[in-house]
Amino acid sequence: GAALGGLVIAWGLGYRAPALVGAALALLGLGVAALSGYAERRRPRG
Repeated sequence: GAALGGLVIAWGLGYRAPALVGAALALLGLGVAALSGYAERRRPRG
């Protein structure tokens, strides 16, 4: 996350861009967690 934040600043996207990158990473993590929970519920028991 920190590396991506540094990259967007280095690319000249301004100091607000790292916050957007952080929000995107948080949404990506939430999606991964949701998919993991969905896959866990679908897995047969036993």
